[in-house]
Amino acid sequence: MTFSFLFGPAALTFLATLRRRRTDSVYLNALFGAAAGMPLAVCTNCVAPIARGLYASGMSTESVLAAMFASPALNVVVLAMTFALFPLPVALLKLATVLFLILVFAPAVAARRRTENVSVACPIEIPVSESWMQALTSTLRSFVRSFWYMFRVAFPLMILAAVLGALVVEVLPQQALFAPVTIGGILLVALVSAFLPVPMAFDVAIAYIAMAKGVPLPYVVTLLCTLGIISVFSLSVLGKTISWRVAGATYATVASLGVVAGLLTRYLF
Repeated sequence: MTFSFLFGPAALTFLATLRRRRTDSVYLNALFGAAAGMPLAVCTNCVAPIARGLYASGMSTESVLAAMFASPALNVVVLAMTFALFPLPVALLKLATVLFLILVFAPAVAARRRTENVSVACPIEIPVSESWMQALTSTLRSFVRSFWYMFRVAFPLMILAAVLGALVVEVLPQQALFAPVTIGGILLVALVSAFLPVPMAFDVAIAYIAMAKGVPLPYVVTLLCTLGIISVFSLSVLGKTISWRVAGATYATVASLGVVAGLLTRYLF
């Protein structure tokens, strides 16, 4: 999380110096966002402040959403673990849900928000001629403003997310996943796991441990497709940064994809 609070302002400071941060194609912007998110390789909680910085610097909605999905789900470590620990159909199903979020959901959200007018936060005014010391001073000043811009929103939400996540874990019965598979059970697993803030790759690890312990495969797949891609913290930052409607749609879509994946597993595998 410390990395995100440093990288986010740095990205905002750098991108504020660029004239062009998006294209006219929502699909190309989504691909750019995914390409930017994959090498970050941080969890959904850590990528949220970074995404706030990217959006404030002028990047498009679809790019920001794609980066948020790609960082925790499409990095090399998570992909390698997924394909190594799970049967190929399960791993491909997980990959399909992530690609749907990036290539379908993110552009669709952006198409509905095409009239948005994003102003650049903390831009750097670059004089025609300046010394190295002047350039360093203006950059540091912009970094500090960017850091405060992100910290004042993200840090309180981080504390709230930790409290809510712990509360959900305590309330949820420990043996719930070992119950017989039902549509209601799959829905409950999807709603809870999409809510919980977990570190990167914990979705793969937890789902694998659940499978090894004998948890029914539909529940395992639902966990794999929803846990770690978003969280209450990343959704809170998304709501404060873009809009609460987008945050709600993101949560509903991820949970729905998890339910669909669980049902497909129940009836086809």
